[in-house]
Amino acid sequence: MSVSPPKIYLRDLTWREFNDLCLNTTPCIAIQPTGSIEQHGLHLPLGTDAYIAEKLAYISALEAWRKGFRVLVSDSLSFGVSEMWLGNPGTVSIRFDSYISFVSDLVLSLIETGFKYVVVLNGHAGNSDILKVALRRVSGSIDPSRRLYLVNWWEFIGDVIDRVFSSGFYHADEVETSIAYALGLDVRKDLVRSEESRRKYSDKWHPLKQTVRPKVYFYSNEAHRYTVGAFGDPGRGDVDKGRILIESFKARFMDFLDDILNNKI
Repeated sequence: MSVSPPKIYLRDLTWREFNDLCLNTTPCIAIQPTGSIEQHGLHLPLGTDAYIAEKLAYISALEAWRKGFRVLVSDSLSFGVSEMWLGNPGTVSIRFDSYISFVSDLVLSLIETGFKYVVVLNGHAGNSDILKVALRRVSGSIDPSRRLYLVNWWEFIGDVIDRVFSSGFYHADEVETSIAYALGLDVRKDLVRSEESRRKYSDKWHPLKQTVRPKVYFYSNEAHRYTVGAFGDPGRGDVDKGRILIESFKARFMDFLDDILNNKI
């Protein structure tokens, strides 16, 4: 049964509205968007990852209310772990320990204030491993009936990305540019460029296909100054392909919420 949303963002409710909405009725689910402020080539804004995560969170929450789910969006954590792009101006990176501590405190507080489930919707690959550590830290101290989830949007619909795009997903590339178009980000079409990555991906050890697991993870100091900072032919970015990603994400997220509330995941 559809339920009319009071407000989508947690910040817009009064404490009594939140109490009546989430503590006296069906359990509420919080979506916590996370992203980064970092170079995204010449054509995408520094906040691309944060924008994508927050916009997908809002779109999904709005659809969730139409489907009868009680979902609220927490304020986006726009800054992330971005040391790999520090060679280019405008990139801001949080230290690992600081990020883990802050996310742990934030997620724990969302649980303690009344949310039964927290979904961290991440828009930046550099956050992924750190977020797993933070959520694992918190999970050991909460009631077992409470659950925490991490959704990296590109992995969540990785099969769709592999089907729609011939190139793999990397950074400020065809995939990210396409979803940026579809979400209404300020894409500088006249500045779309790409360059070769210094990191050598290969199907042998670490393919860029989302449906194939890497055999090896490798690390080095990547804080170079890139001339362009975009990879994977962003010039092929297409708004219609981006819309496919958004609709696929939204539909799958509803299925995900249904499984959460029915204790299937």
